[in-house]
Amino acid sequence: MRAKGIALGLLAAACSDTDFTPRWRVDRFRLLAVVADAPDALPGDTVTLTAVTADRAGVTSNVSLVWLPCARVAIDNNTGARTCSDAAPAVVTGNPARVALAEAPLNGAPWTVFGLACAGAPRLDAGSLVPRCEGGEGEVFVRTIRQRGAVANHNPRIARITFDGAELREDVSGRVAPCALTDADAREAGCAAHTLRVEFADDARERVVEVQSDGSTRTIPESLVTEFLVDGGDLAGAFRSDSDSEGGAASHANTFRAPASGAVRVWVIARDGRGGFDFARRALAVGM
Repeated sequence: MRAKGIALGLLAAACSDTDFTPRWRVDRFRLLAVVADAPDALPGDTVTLTAVTADRAGVTSNVSLVWLPCARVAIDNNTGARTCSDAAPAVVTGNPARVALAEAPLNGAPWTVFGLACAGAPRLDAGSLVPRCEGGEGEVFVRTIRQRGAVANHNPRIARITFDGAELREDVSGRVAPCALTDADAREAGCAAHTLRVEFADDARERVVEVQSDGSTRTIPESLVTEFLVDGGDLAGAFRSDSDSEGGAASHANTFRAPASGAVRVWVIARDGRGGFDFARRALAVGM
């Protein structure tokens, strides 16, 4: 899905990396998340969708978004692919995008939005309604919006990001000493290990009802997962969750080792597993 001409049509294919680049390293144009405000909705609601994208170090792309909200989704029984069976689905552009939700899908299914994130110029064929990304990389995606139940869900909220205990602000780069080692084992042993931490707001988690094996229920806080990504240096894996010993209920932490030089961009994505997301971007300047 990384070619310069990407056809989405009304079919969103499953995308996966086929190389050995770690999940946490940003070395190409990528769509990291689509945040819906609100993450669940009722028929007639308007939802704001924000795509979170990233690109390789030293590249700042002019990103364009094309969205195809779909009221009726058909699933191919042979391939599992989802297609939009609307006669003429509305096309929405921009980021963020405001999408008005039509009648509720049948059988409690979520609303579906197909999309194309393009680090170039999107082109829409008027006859086939096939958007393409020209002059840059792109990714197709599917975002679902759940029908709201008795209790509304809310996006989890990141309170702040810290680096070795000091707050990383959005408008000021933090500083980190370089490490010139290049071998992976040598870097783990010889480069300073820094702590990158995501702290959550007190109200970040909803309380949800969990059904037990005997049919009884209990109310528990929802579980959060955080994805860490950088375009330089190294992380100790991509994901942290509430079950990680170093994370705890109030924060999730990761270990970072600096590169030899340059600027490092940091992305963190928090998700609740029920359609709720929050994100933050930060930067580190490498130097003495």
